[in-house]
Amino acid sequence: KDTLGGLKLKNVVLRISHDELQKIVHDKKLSCRTRYRQEKISVESIDEKNQELTLTLTQTPVTSAGQSVVLYADTLCIGGGVLTN
Repeated sequence: KDTLGGLKLKNVVLRISHDELQKIVHDKKLSCRTRYRQEKISVESIDEKNQELTLTLTQTPVTSAGQSVVLYADTLCIGGGVLTN
């Protein structure tokens, strides 16, 4: 898979520790969704800076600033944030 899109999130709330999040990314089990019934998009990597997360994705979703992004570990919702870009 090629790495295509990236999303920057603010106001991130996680139900797991940052170490657990990194492990989920490493195990290639992290995905996200920007719309309710949208197919989940795989997250290739994350970058944490200044209380923001930047997600590198395998697809580029159509998004707008202010939209919510929900994060999943397999089928379990583990958190989310608000799109800044």
